[in-house]
Amino acid sequence: MGAKTVEKLNATESQLEQLKLQIKEMRALLKRLSKQRSKATRTLATLDRQASELNSSLLQEQGALQENQQAQARQAQKLVELHTEKESAIEQLKQQLRSKYQTGSSSTLKLLLQQESPRELNRLLKYHQYAIASQNEQLKTFNRIMKAIEAHQTALAETERMIEVRKQKLTAQLAELNAVQKKRQNVLTKIKRSEQKKRAQLSSFTKDQQELSAVLALLKLQAAREKLANQSFSAQKGQLHWPVSVKRHWRPNQVKAHKKGIIIPTDHLTPVRAFHVGKVVFSDWLRGYGLLVIIQHSEEYLSLYAYNASIEKEVGDNVSTGDVIALSGNSGQDLTPTKTRKPSQNSSDRDTTGASLYFEIRKAGTPVNPTLWLSKK
Repeated sequence: MGAKTVEKLNATESQLEQLKLQIKEMRALLKRLSKQRSKATRTLATLDRQASELNSSLLQEQGALQENQQAQARQAQKLVELHTEKESAIEQLKQQLRSKYQTGSSSTLKLLLQQESPRELNRLLKYHQYAIASQNEQLKTFNRIMKAIEAHQTALAETERMIEVRKQKLTAQLAELNAVQKKRQNVLTKIKRSEQKKRAQLSSFTKDQQELSAVLALLKLQAAREKLANQSFSAQKGQLHWPVSVKRHWRPNQVKAHKKGIIIPTDHLTPVRAFHVGKVVFSDWLRGYGLLVIIQHSEEYLSLYAYNASIEKEVGDNVSTGDVIALSGNSGQDLTPTKTRKPSQNSSDRDTTGASLYFEIRKAGTPVNPTLWLSKK
């Protein structure tokens, strides 16, 4: 398994663990917010009930005030009527007194003296006394009723004052309750917004977790494949195919070591084949190597094919064992230090003698002996 894959795997696992911790903390925070929201909701429900009760009390007080005012209106009307009757009675009494004053008290005495029958005299005296007493009693009754009405009016006025006091007190309580209710509602709104925001963050974290888990799974699969590829590549040591057909009468033990690999003589424009599955990571001209193809077989292993006359694969192409990746030639062999021009890939412009393939295998960047990997046949 390659160092880069291991590094990515470890970094992804670290990110995933950190994300799991954030998700755990976010869920705990959401749980606390949920409790706060429930508590605030219960408090608001209590405040709503209290407000409803205060409103009911205010309505009752308003009804009582209206009844009191109606009673005051009825008493006032009654008082007006009694005043009218009293004024009428007083006017009648004035007329009687005025009549008595004009005729004098002797007229009554004369009336009494004119009566010869004692019984009749007694009857007239009693009638006269009764009339006077009746008028006096009527005046006293008027006075008592008016005093009672005035007392009742005073009581009604006091009742109205007390109702107003209670109304003011209830109104103040309701205003205070509404203020608390508004404050609690603002708190609840903030809690809901925060909860909504945190839930969105949790959803994002969860999505990130799923994506990281998928990436981690892919990295683990890649690591397993790389490990298997390395094991598979290593297991075929000494059994892999030669990348090019060699010239007649040439034997593998006649291979020529050059630089960090080997030079295999071959005919010009002989197909150069991938000696193992992999992916093309370089496909271009390189000083000292000519037209060069580099194939990555695993995280550790690379193979290099140089001196080609032409290149048949591009960077990013996947190749299988035996796929033609180039045609042999002699590019890069006749360059001098002062010659920096890139040779033409046209085979007609190049010397066709001395065609060969430079082949190299590297493990973790270090060249290894290719003959140990190639078949002896």
